[in-house]
Amino acid sequence: MQVFLFDHKLISVINRKEEITDETCLITEQEADKIRETLANNGHFWRIDKYTVGASGAQPTENHKWNKETHEWEIDNELVKANLAKKRAELWEIIKQKRLKATRTGVEVTLPNGQIRHFHTDAVARQEYDGMGVKIILGSFKPKQWKTIENDWVEFNLDTFKALVLAIDTKLSHDYNNAEILKAQIEQSAEPESVDLDQGWSEAYV
Repeated sequence: MQVFLFDHKLISVINRKEEITDETCLITEQEADKIRETLANNGHFWRIDKYTVGASGAQPTENHKWNKETHEWEIDNELVKANLAKKRAELWEIIKQKRLKATRTGVEVTLPNGQIRHFHTDAVARQEYDGMGVKIILGSFKPKQWKTIENDWVEFNLDTFKALVLAIDTKLSHDYNNAEILKAQIEQSAEPESVDLDQGWSEAYV
């Protein structure tokens, strides 16, 4: 017959009733399934009577806590708060990653001649722009030809630089503001994972 060895937390088989000890619980196949589920999920066991074992099964949700007195899973308000705070913190990290990605997807610039072109805003491009800014301050900046996202060349002069800086600042402001909007939504929601974190970001050109 199939049994559960309570002290070893192990399902076994015995063939003689002489093998039954105080730690031996007789179980049906249905009970064995529940015990396996409990073992696989680090659940809880208790003695119902001398030969019968109770098994908790898996924790229904991360917000449930085992009640040793009633032998039932119960919603725990402290776990609800802690898990909600953890989920919100995880989603905020995702939002910050999306914010960073959004700021690096290029920007639309209206050139001094009225043409519209798109410039890279990744880390390498931003470093180049910062270098140009230093040269402008030092008075050593000279206009040059610059390749755009469209893969054509434009004259990069001081007016172009000013237009680019304004466009980048506008894009950054938009994405940082959008991040705060999404953060507010997850902070206000009881189900923050349902918030669409892909909404509201600036347009991407690369």
